[in-house]
Amino acid sequence: HTSRRPTGGATQRTAGNADRAAPSRSKDGFEDLRAVSSPLDELEAPVGEWAQTAHSFLDEPIERVPEKIRAFEPSVSVIGQVKAGKSTLLNAMIGRPGLLPSDVNPWTSVITAVHLHSHHRPYNTRALFRFFDAEEWDRLVATGGRLGEMASRAGFEAEADEIRAQVTEMRMTTESRFGDTFESLLGNSHAFPEVEKELIDRYICYGDPDDLEEGSTEGVYADITKLADLYIDLPELPRGLCIRDTPGVNDTFMMREQITLNAISDSRVCVVVLSAHQALSTMDVAILRIICAVEAREVLIFVNRIDELADPAGEQDKLRASIDKTLTRLGLGGQIEILFGSGYWANHAMGAAGTMIPRSRAALARLNPEADLDDPETMRSTALEASGIHALHRAISKRVAEGPGAAILKDVQAEIAAIVEMGETVKAAAGDRRDNGSSASVGLGADEARTRVDAVRD
Repeated sequence: HTSRRPTGGATQRTAGNADRAAPSRSKDGFEDLRAVSSPLDELEAPVGEWAQTAHSFLDEPIERVPEKIRAFEPSVSVIGQVKAGKSTLLNAMIGRPGLLPSDVNPWTSVITAVHLHSHHRPYNTRALFRFFDAEEWDRLVATGGRLGEMASRAGFEAEADEIRAQVTEMRMTTESRFGDTFESLLGNSHAFPEVEKELIDRYICYGDPDDLEEGSTEGVYADITKLADLYIDLPELPRGLCIRDTPGVNDTFMMREQITLNAISDSRVCVVVLSAHQALSTMDVAILRIICAVEAREVLIFVNRIDELADPAGEQDKLRASIDKTLTRLGLGGQIEILFGSGYWANHAMGAAGTMIPRSRAALARLNPEADLDDPETMRSTALEASGIHALHRAISKRVAEGPGAAILKDVQAEIAAIVEMGETVKAAAGDRRDNGSSASVGLGADEARTRVDAVRD
């Protein structure tokens, strides 16, 4: 169902509805990920039936199998500098143009986690916003958080003082706005049954607060919101993937860098978004060094905003050569896949392709000189292919499937095999006792069964 809600005089479409019409995505690039999730999904029902008929001592190990399956949710973090187009790109990745704000203000430090077909969605909740608790706020003010502590340990006291001053200013502003309700908000969360643009604007700040009209609720909770969880269930999206939109780095509000660095350690795949106008700046190189230092971390580079280049095809070759040269100097040559595209093109292909600005349309025409861009369907398919979104999906899916995907399939298969072996061992032992004329003809006693099962498990 498609529900509509007026927002500021305009008609606003609910973003979280599973049945909402979406553009055709027959080549969406998630095939490798579905090759992992499909067999896991197919296992849940027979494992549940098995639990109904198996020996009681197998109940607990059998129950752990579907729990392990449902817990599978590898995460992908989208990281990059402010204005690299991360949010626009993520909107394109989940096929929801305009869902996440692409023009956040300098105070925003929210990690937005988009959960696709999650088994762990809270009841009647599709949007959950968690606030910093009192201890986290106190630590931020006292030390500047993790980034401030790192700066102090490294001897950069001036930088550490600046971080603490920024956090203190933010706290004073926030306490003044909320008044007596401030303390009661800390450590709490707000949950909503649908994902709506109005909610996202309220909790993930958007625009400059000094420019907001009186009475506006945009960004009212952004200062104290630590994490936004959005649950999206749509047929064209894979199951069990979490995509995180992180605050931009390298701007005047250093707390955003701290929040982003904290997100890296929780992600299996990191997509570093570069702007085609400033690929691999000093900050980008620093981010790559940090990410690549984390064990088993997969890194992809997505050079965004190629729609703003005068000659997208020709300049891509130069950008790739420049990036490869920098990566080689860092000792990362040939290890990181580099993709090119445009979140802007993808969002317009999925939405109103006819509203594409002339400069972007001209760049698309130069990249695809034989395409009839006057035809709406050709325009959509050409823009979607040139956007690089499907290639990015494929790259992410491949890494998830070959890493955590292969690992969980192997673990689940091994766990099921071990449970079967436990059952067969006890069954065989019970048969041996009956053959030997044992008085316990009905099988093993509970204590002896546990002892034998423990031995098999060991």
